[in-house]
Amino acid sequence: MSSITSTRALVPLPIKYDKIVALVCGVNKYINYSNLTLAAADAIAVANLLESSKSVEVTHLSDVQVKRATLRKELQKLLSTPASICIFYFAGHGIQTPG
Repeated sequence: MSSITSTRALVPLPIKYDKIVALVCGVNKYINYSNLTLAAADAIAVANLLESSKSVEVTHLSDVQVKRATLRKELQKLLSTPASICIFYFAGHGIQTPG
């Protein structure tokens, strides 16, 4: 069960934005770290909530899709998309590495 309990649609924003894009990632399965149980479900809930607004273009990645190279490529694509708002959501372990 996801820790996000509300599935109601987003409240319409009073300001009209040209384009809203989002990259939503959730990772439960890890090789060198302990696995998680709710991260992927949380990301699915966030992606579904954003998609329900019909005004957000969502890219959703989970588990095996979330590799360093793929994540960098998708983040670059997200940030290079002409949009009024860019949203990045990540559920999983956070690890800082050089480079």
